[in-house]
Amino acid sequence: MPVKLEPLSAAHTEVRRLAVLHGTGLLDSPNEACFDALVHCAAQLTGCTAALMTLCDADRLWVKARVGIELQQTTRHGAFCAHVVDANQVLEVHDAPNDARFAGHPLVTGAPHVRYCAGAPLLLDGVAIGSLCVIDTVPRHLSEAQLGALQWLAKSACEILQMRQRSADSDTERRRLLDFARASGDWMWETDAQLRYTWISGAYDAVIGEPSTAQLGTALCDGPLLDGAGQALGDGSQLHDLLRAGQPFSRALIEQSGADRRLVVSLSAVPVTDAGGRTTGWRGTARDVTGPIREAELQRSQNELLAQVSANMPGLIYRFRRDPDGQGRFEFVNQQVGRVLGLTPADILGEPRAIYKLVHADDVAALEHRIEEADRLQQPADLEYRVVHKDGRERWVSSHSSRRRMPDGCLVTHGFIVDITERKQFELALRESEQRWEIAANATGIGIAQLDLATGLLQFDARACASHGLQHPHPGHSLADWMESIHPEDRDAAKAALAEALGQRGRMEARYRFCRADGTTPWLEVVAQAVHDSQGRAISMIGTCRDVTAQMAVDALRRDKESAERASRAKTEFLSRVSHELRTPLNGILGFAQLMALDRQHVLPEVQQRRLEGVERSGQHLLALVNDVLDIARIERDDFAPRLQAVDVADVIARALVSARPLAAARGMRIDVHVPASCWALADERSLEQVLANLLSNAIKFNRERGRVRIVADQPDAHARRLRVSVVDEGPGLSTAQQTELFQPFNRLGAERRRIDGNGLGLVIARQLALAMQGTLDVNSDGSNGCCFTLDIQAVASPHGANDDETPTQPAALVDESSSPDAPKRQVLYIEDEALNRVLMEEVFRQQTEWQLHTASDGAEGIALARELLPDLLLIDINLPDMSGLAVVQSLRGDTRTAELHCIALSADALHEQMETARNAGFDDYWTKPIDVAQLMRTLAGTLSRGRRS
Repeated sequence: MPVKLEPLSAAHTEVRRLAVLHGTGLLDSPNEACFDALVHCAAQLTGCTAALMTLCDADRLWVKARVGIELQQTTRHGAFCAHVVDANQVLEVHDAPNDARFAGHPLVTGAPHVRYCAGAPLLLDGVAIGSLCVIDTVPRHLSEAQLGALQWLAKSACEILQMRQRSADSDTERRRLLDFARASGDWMWETDAQLRYTWISGAYDAVIGEPSTAQLGTALCDGPLLDGAGQALGDGSQLHDLLRAGQPFSRALIEQSGADRRLVVSLSAVPVTDAGGRTTGWRGTARDVTGPIREAELQRSQNELLAQVSANMPGLIYRFRRDPDGQGRFEFVNQQVGRVLGLTPADILGEPRAIYKLVHADDVAALEHRIEEADRLQQPADLEYRVVHKDGRERWVSSHSSRRRMPDGCLVTHGFIVDITERKQFELALRESEQRWEIAANATGIGIAQLDLATGLLQFDARACASHGLQHPHPGHSLADWMESIHPEDRDAAKAALAEALGQRGRMEARYRFCRADGTTPWLEVVAQAVHDSQGRAISMIGTCRDVTAQMAVDALRRDKESAERASRAKTEFLSRVSHELRTPLNGILGFAQLMALDRQHVLPEVQQRRLEGVERSGQHLLALVNDVLDIARIERDDFAPRLQAVDVADVIARALVSARPLAAARGMRIDVHVPASCWALADERSLEQVLANLLSNAIKFNRERGRVRIVADQPDAHARRLRVSVVDEGPGLSTAQQTELFQPFNRLGAERRRIDGNGLGLVIARQLALAMQGTLDVNSDGSNGCCFTLDIQAVASPHGANDDETPTQPAALVDESSSPDAPKRQVLYIEDEALNRVLMEEVFRQQTEWQLHTASDGAEGIALARELLPDLLLIDINLPDMSGLAVVQSLRGDTRTAELHCIALSADALHEQMETARNAGFDDYWTKPIDVAQLMRTLAGTLSRGRRS
């Protein structure tokens, strides 16, 4: 249930009212004649039967004075007087039973059956604390004069309360002053205008040792004024001179005689004046300061002696005093403060916190906490911290201090501060070096071990114990124990290494297996050095040990890796050699077969054409097998780095269909294509075409006669941004077991028995290319009704945006200027050591009358001809007998005459890294053997039309 809060001002008023009320001391006090007289007057003046003076407490009304009614107190709630207090004004009720506020009050419904009430508030310090009220048992009205008289009587009561309060405050103040004087040891005095004592407080007797009454009527003693050291002031001024000036003064020092000693007294006084402003006397205080003056004199003497002694000390000596009120000050510092802190003694004596201002910001909190703790416990404190001199130099200091509580409550600290910068820098450097060693040792697992040859005992640090599987510390571990724990197969070698180190070389380096208690046998490496005495005798060995099990495993893995890499390189070299050796004769077989097929002057009979087609088909099959093997090897070596970009999938599918449709037509099959107009994916364009071409070829070869192949591209989940391309055939399907073996190299699942062309690598390459493009390739078949191969890759938005449907501008057709009969012949230089390849190229160019082919059989001849002919095109074999084709092109690029010639590598080496190496060496392009004669002619036409490289 929410609590209803009074307004803040009302709550404050109530608190203040109760404080004023309780301050009067009237509550529950006996009757007093002055207040009884006031209530009698109120009853007489108003003619009422009763009158009351009430005080309003927190929950009751208490009656201080009454007449005509017997009532001591009542509850505050609902009472008439409480309404007067709350309203803080005169209140009159003419007929209480008919007033809703009071009709149910017990004094109305019961005896004395009040019918009429009138009251005036009692105001003290501006708040109402009660009321003066009159009551009657009959309804009535008071005149304005009567109500005014009631108010004046209430004010009279308040005046009495004010006078009583002022009198009580004055008595309290007087007692307080006397108590302060007694507590401070001072005495007070008064004189008349002639400076004769008229009053002296009692403390005078205890301090001076004489009765104060004996001094009354005598003159205030006179004498020279003294300084803080108890010496007379240089101007010769006297106390009476100060008094005759008629101005207040404080702490004037004079010498005064006591009962048995001379005292130094501190006087403070103010003049007493009459109504006319004339001085009629003096009032003041006096204090015996003999002890502090003498102590200060002794302190000065000690300071002078301390200054002489400490002048040649290497550090700062100081004394610091903290008073009971918490104020502190330096009482002494020697001259070394300048060398240690860069300050003068005056800087510190004038500003106690000057030292703290020099302390490095990172050290202040810890320094203050430690000093506060030492002060509180009164203990010595040894501290080290940094200070920053005014010139910015950072120094380390060491502080040593002790504390003593004085009889007057002061805490005195004596201390010594010395500059330890050089030592601290050395310690910090040593600690940093140790930390670096510890970090390095922990990082590398290096432990320290020492062998005492006299006792035969070994000492291991924590890391060495951990390496040996021992608890740390592990005392009593002997050399014999250590040798016994070495693996038996390594023990003799360890003994021999130790003996050799002690007897000859002085150094031991060994690796051995250590048999731990937990059954493990890690490899440990020990590097130790013998220590010799002055006679050259070995007395101990000290060294390091570390667990090198992981390193041994890494070394083994590195050796295995190097072996694998050598094998991989050997495999690559083998594949390169096999590719070169197979492609070289294939170049002749396929090249001449194509030339014969393209020859329109010497057309072969139909039977010979069919035989020639068989030769070419067999050669192409062998070439495809070589290419697939190279692709598999390249992908396995992670040598394939796809160039992922936004690719038009519909365009790629169209290109793949160019080679697929003739195969399908030969078997009477139909290919249905369902591809959206805008269909883009993140892929490598060439790899995507190869994957789709393989899938289409596979779907055609393993389909039924006159079956159908469907290729579908869709995006099943637009939010996932994936594109799915499916190739579906109507063949016999694949069983679950066959699907698990489908993507294994050379595993054709029995297709070889059905005389279906292939080598079992196409789908393997397709899946690897899909993975390289961050996609997947899966197969789904129920085993009886065809297969569905699905390529899943990332879909992207069309780079053309809203213009995706626009047909891109086709490049302008290449114009072969050499086709003009009057144009000069274009010069082509072919550098090739294989005679058959040169003959093939000569046959290719024989019918091209606008071109002239020159040949060279080695690199040197080719470079010479290139510099002489400056041909439009150079075809250069990579593997030449006298130098590499790379060296040939680099030589040409280094000559200003031949630097801009158009050079193309023509080689049987088809590995990716070889192609990249050739292009990096300076070749403009890289063509692989065997050559496609028709494609070669088209490419040559385009190349020659562009002229030299730009």
